[in-house]
Amino acid sequence: MVSPDTPFLDCQLESGVVKSRSNRTKITRPALDLCSWILTILAIALVAVITLGTFLKVQHNATWKLGSTQKNLEELLSESSASPIAKSRNGSYVGIHNAKYFQDYFLGIPYAQPPLGSLRFLPPAFINTTWEGTMNATDFGPQCVGYYDGDMHTPRPFDEDCLTVNVFRPHLQGLKKKLPVVVWIYGGAYEHGGSNDQRFNLTWIVAQSIAIGKPIIAVTLNYRSSIFGFMSSSQVIGARNTNVGLRDQRLALHWVQENIEGFGGDKDKVTLWGASSGAENVGIHLTAYGGRDDHLFRAVIMTSGSPATTSLGSHTPSAQDAYDKLLYLTDCRQTSDPFVCLQSLPFEELNAVFNNSRGFDASYMGAFTHPVVDGDFIRGFGSLEIKANHFVKVPILSTITSNEGGGYTPKGLDSLEGVKAFLIEERNLPLNVAGQLTELYLPLSTGEIELSTPRRSNTPFVQPSWAGETDKDEMGRFFTEAAYILGDMENVAPHRLTCDAFSKFSATYCGRFDAIPYGWDPRRGATHAADLAVMFHNTLCTGFEPCPFQSKSPAYFRLSDLMSSMIISFISDVDPNVGIPRLWNASKWEKHMFDVPLDFVLSEDQPCAMETKPLRVEGMEYIKSILSSILGK
Repeated sequence: MVSPDTPFLDCQLESGVVKSRSNRTKITRPALDLCSWILTILAIALVAVITLGTFLKVQHNATWKLGSTQKNLEELLSESSASPIAKSRNGSYVGIHNAKYFQDYFLGIPYAQPPLGSLRFLPPAFINTTWEGTMNATDFGPQCVGYYDGDMHTPRPFDEDCLTVNVFRPHLQGLKKKLPVVVWIYGGAYEHGGSNDQRFNLTWIVAQSIAIGKPIIAVTLNYRSSIFGFMSSSQVIGARNTNVGLRDQRLALHWVQENIEGFGGDKDKVTLWGASSGAENVGIHLTAYGGRDDHLFRAVIMTSGSPATTSLGSHTPSAQDAYDKLLYLTDCRQTSDPFVCLQSLPFEELNAVFNNSRGFDASYMGAFTHPVVDGDFIRGFGSLEIKANHFVKVPILSTITSNEGGGYTPKGLDSLEGVKAFLIEERNLPLNVAGQLTELYLPLSTGEIELSTPRRSNTPFVQPSWAGETDKDEMGRFFTEAAYILGDMENVAPHRLTCDAFSKFSATYCGRFDAIPYGWDPRRGATHAADLAVMFHNTLCTGFEPCPFQSKSPAYFRLSDLMSSMIISFISDVDPNVGIPRLWNASKWEKHMFDVPLDFVLSEDQPCAMETKPLRVEGMEYIKSILSSILGK
């Protein structure tokens, strides 16, 4: 059972110092200057009165540090040692009360029948059982089975029986108002992941929502990934058993609609949020079934992802080839019903095949790690669905990082021909497309076209284990340009397309994150996922190695205050500006205007504000023109 004294599992608090169990480095928040302290005291006093008086009606003395997650909530609000109880349609659950952060956790709640035996590889089935009394919801369920789990730092058990949700809520004693809800979908490239990944510790953002007077309830969920969630073939498509990982998420959203009021949430104020492939999943739910509105959410947040996600890539064998190979390796090919044969195999046999012990290598695995256009759940490429207005018209908040491609661009690209060869050989682009991209982007190095905020050297750099770079010159003369090509193809151009399309129908807020975490190579810029700890207000760095906030300036902590509060405000009021204290003197995040590609820049080095000049316009327009025809998005 998760201890009620810790927000998750990783960290301990000792007199304002964070000491990670996996890393004994002490991290203390830098001191603020005198002016900042004066403004802080005034702002927080106002926020505290609003929060305690209006929402929780509890009067206690408060001590605050602007931006610190170490809010002494147990001193601010009434404590309760009683275990919280919430009622779902199937029965009641008993959870955990965390007095330190004034929150209740309900963990590992099943939202579907176990996908085992005859339900393996099929869309999820509703739970069909009820009970009297209470069921324990005091620990996370196992992650769904996944592969290539190299970027997770703590051991996490996995199982096929994994379809669960977790609810994080402010302690609701005496609060009658139903709270807005955010549902988080993790990323993981459709290969792995789980809701118990401590990098996405929702304790912190719920605590921040209380602090700014905009309390929310947060929900996380597990869904099937890799072969168990995205198997495809002509037989699978014909039986409408495709994209079951996405259908898992859809059923979880139905569970939220049917049950969240029993936990204190408002089912009419649900925001769907995801990052990376999780944001792509969110985008797919916007276009699912041709843009059918099932009233599962009123708004969405997409962080480095959009509806224009990549379908099966040309660099992998087709899904049909992979499916046939799987049947051959499992001896199911000669049976009367090969699909039923796969369902009935012991997990150990399937896992042996998937782990490459019998010839099912990474290229075959890759064929089962993408959503597929099936004419049902996904009816066309996302970019075409967007252009045809086949999406749910709800408010959106969409963000990218300044250099999305910087993290996976190789060093040593020193010539135009070298960049072109890389795009052809490694990215499988046609010769004419690679040539057009190099012509549009490589003049950027001469200063003819503005790139973005220059790379900074004032951020501490820890040499990554995967890198052999020791000098800026080793990155290559055209590293930055190549990185922009890759990042714009993958994330930025789809972001621009999405912002334009949604702005014609609903409130649309578009932003760009431009700060570099501690330990990340500043020569690569603000890369994909650089914003995760900041936006979750995870200044204690649970799940991160090294800690992104270590040795960072006060401005970096204030950036986390602002970004997380703007996200909370959007969840609460569908407007990122309403929950920001006036004394923070923050610029307004303006709504996106059609055909005006300007983002709100979230920066550590300069005031956060709207861009005044669009970036890489010609290159972006060209990429948007090839999203479906060449990139399969």
